Amino acid sequence: MAKKSQQQRRLLLKGIAASALAPRIVMGNTVTNPDVVIIGAGIAGLEAAKTLLNKGVSFLVVEANYRIGGRVHTNNKIFGVPFDTHAHWMMVPRKNPLIDYAKEVGFNIYEDLGKQKYFVGDREASKDELADLSITYQAFNKKIKESVYSGAVGEDDNARTALGEDFFKRPWGYTVASDYGVWNMAQNSEDWSPNDWWNSIGGDDWFCAEGYGSVVAHYGQ
Repeated sequence: MAKKSQQQRRLLLKGIAASALAPRIVMGNTVTNPDVVIIGAGIAGLEAAKTLLNKGVSFLVVEANYRIGGRVHTNNKIFGVPFDTHAHWMMVPRKNPLIDYAKEVGFNIYEDLGKQKYFVGDREASKDELADLSITYQAFNKKIKESVYSGAVGEDDNARTALGEDFFKRPWGYTVASDYGVWNMAQNSEDWSPNDWWNSIGGDDWFCAEGYGSVVAHYGQ
C-alpha cells in the first residue's frame, strides 16, 4: 500500500479516533469547537470526514453505534466466515469508488455471475416451469413500467398495487415479487416504490469474499 495512503489513514484515525468499546462513539479531532459536526460514521460520514481532513477543516463525527460503517457491517463470528449482516452487494461499479478501492488494497472481489437454481418442492424446476418463470419476470417488469408511466404517486406508488392481485395468483408470482422486493430490497411488495426502483442507477453487482463491511471498515481506518 502506498506510503501516502497509510499516512492519510493515520491522520484520519487521529481525526476520528474513539474507543470501539463505547456504546456511543464521538469521533473527531481534539478541537472543542469544530467547524463541522458530522452525524453518523457510515460511508457518507466517513467520506465527509476524509474530505474535510484533506482540506484542513476541523470536524467532529458523532456515531450512535459502537462501530463505524453504518448499514455496511461484516460479522466474522456468526458462521466462522465473513458474513455481511447488512448491505452486501457492491453495486454500480462505474459509480462506486469502493470497488476500485477494494481492488487497490488487496480485497478479493468478484462479479456476480447471476447463477441460480429454482426449486418446486424438493426438486429442480422443469423446463416448462422455468419458461413460465421467465414469462412471470416479463410480466413483472411490464406492470412496474406501466405503473411508473401512468404517474402513480403516494399510496398508489407501491409494487403490490402496481402488480395487482392477479399477479400473485401466478405459480411464480410471489417468487418473482420476492426476488425484487424481499431479496433485493428487504421490503415487501407493498413497501417499495416502483418509481424509485425504475429510476435508480443500474449496473452489475460485485461481492467481496472478506465482506463488504470489511472494505468500508478498512476505508474508514
